[in-house]
Amino acid sequence: MENCRLLPPPPTININNIMIHPTCGSDLRKSTKVAAMIDSILSGFLIFCGIAVLNNMFVGIRDPEASAFPVGCMILFVVIMGAEMYLAFRLYRAAHERDIQRLTTWRKAAGAVMTISTVLILLIRHTISNVAPPAPPPPPTPPPSSPFPLLWFYVVYFIAAIFRMYMLWILWAFLGEFDPSENSRLIS
Repeated sequence: MENCRLLPPPPTININNIMIHPTCGSDLRKSTKVAAMIDSILSGFLIFCGIAVLNNMFVGIRDPEASAFPVGCMILFVVIMGAEMYLAFRLYRAAHERDIQRLTTWRKAAGAVMTISTVLILLIRHTISNVAPPAPPPPPTPPPSSPFPLLWFYVVYFIAAIFRMYMLWILWAFLGEFDPSENSRLIS
C-alpha cells in the first residue's frame, strides 16, 4: 500500500456560481445588435408571408362577411410586424449606445407586441379554420387557394417567437452587465 499514490480529490463545483451564458461567452453588446438585425429580417419575412396570406385569402374569398374578421386580423398582424421591425431598429440603436433606459423600454414594448401578435396568430388560426365555404361553387370559379402560404406563415412565426424569447434572454444578460444599483432601479 505504500507504493500506491492516491489521486487528489475531484474539485468541488458550486452550482450557484454557474451561469449559462446566452451567447457562449461572446460580447453581449455585439450579440444584442446581431439579434436585433436578425429580428428585423424575421419581421420583414413575416410581413412578406402575411401579405402572401392576405393575397391568398382575397383570391379565395367566397363569402365576404365570413372572411372579414380573418382578413382584418391579418392586416392588423402585418401592421404589428411593422412595429416589431421598428422595435428591432430601436434595440440596435439602444445596444449601440448602451442606453439602459431604452433597453428596458424595448423589453417592455417587445413583450407587449409579442403578446398581441401571439393572440392575433391564434385568432387568425381559429377563424380561418372555422370559416366554412358555402355550397359548392359553380364550375367557372377559380380553384381553391393553396394552404402553403398559411403553413409557411405559421412556421416562420413559430421560429420568430422562439428567437424573440432568446433575444429577451440575451437582453436580460446584457442588462446584467450594467451597474447593479442603476440596473435594479430601471429594470423593475
